[in-house]
Amino acid sequence: GRGKLGSRELTAGSDVDLILLYDHAPDAEESDGDKPLAPSHYYTRMTQRLIAAVSAPTAEGVLYELDLRLRPSGNKGPVATHIDAFKKYQRQEAWTWEHMALARARAIAGDASLCSEVEAEVAAVLGQPRDAAKVMAEASEMRAMIEKEKPPRDLWDIKLIPGGLIDLEFIAQVAVITGQVGAGPRVTGTAEILSRLSPGFANAGARQELFDAYALYLALTQMTRLCLTGAFERDDVPPGLSDLLLAVTDLPDFGVLEAHLKETSQKVRKDFHLLLRTG
Repeated sequence: GRGKLGSRELTAGSDVDLILLYDHAPDAEESDGDKPLAPSHYYTRMTQRLIAAVSAPTAEGVLYELDLRLRPSGNKGPVATHIDAFKKYQRQEAWTWEHMALARARAIAGDASLCSEVEAEVAAVLGQPRDAAKVMAEASEMRAMIEKEKPPRDLWDIKLIPGGLIDLEFIAQVAVITGQVGAGPRVTGTAEILSRLSPGFANAGARQELFDAYALYLALTQMTRLCLTGAFERDDVPPGLSDLLLAVTDLPDFGVLEAHLKETSQKVRKDFHLLLRTG
C-alpha cells in the first residue's frame, strides 16, 4: 500500500495507491491451472482482475478508485512487478520523490514471508546514506513546481495551499529518508512521523506546531469529504457543514476558523522553509 492507504490516512473519496509485487520459485515456468501461463502473465492477469473487481462501476457506485502510477516506471511499467525487479528499481533507478513516496509504503496483504521481505527492503532503501542537502533541495524544487503547476483555488484548498498538507507530507518524508526520525519501529503515518522528528531537525515547538497543523487539516478534510461530493466552495457553504466544521475544530464562528486556518498555514510554510533550508 502506498499513499494514504500506506499511511493509514484514507479519507472519504480517497483513491487507493497500490503496488502489486509477486515472487515465484526460480524454476517455475508456468502456472499449474487448466490454461498455464508464464508467471509474469499470470500475475498481470490476476492484477487486472483485481483492478476490475475493485474499481468497476456498479449500481451503488465504485468501491475504490485504484491508482497504480507509483509502481516502478509508472504507467510505462507492468501492473505487477517481480520483487527482484522492485528491489533493483528502488536501488538503481528511483528518483528522490519516489523514495519520499516510499516513506508511506507498507505491506498490506499477501504471503507472510513475501510481506516481510518487502518490509525489509523498504526499510533498507529508506535507510540508505544520502546527501541531506541534495534531498532537501530536490524536495523544495518539487514543491515549487507543484505550486506553479497546480495553484490552490483558495484558502480551503488545504492540500495545495502554501503551508498545507503537501508541505507537511514533504517535511515528514524528507525527514524519513534523511534519517531525521527518532528511534523506534518504522511508522508510515504523517502525524506519527511529525511527532517523532529528531530534535536536531525540528525542536519541540516546531514538532508540536506541525502535529497540530496536521490534526487541523485532517479534521477539516475528513468532514468536507464526508459532506460534499465536489470541491469546497467558500461562497456556497451549506449551513450544516459550517456547524460541523466549527464543532470539529472547537471554534466559535467561521471567520475565526478561517483566520486560524490562514495562521496555521503561514506557520507551516515558515517551518517548511526553515527545516528544508530554502530561505
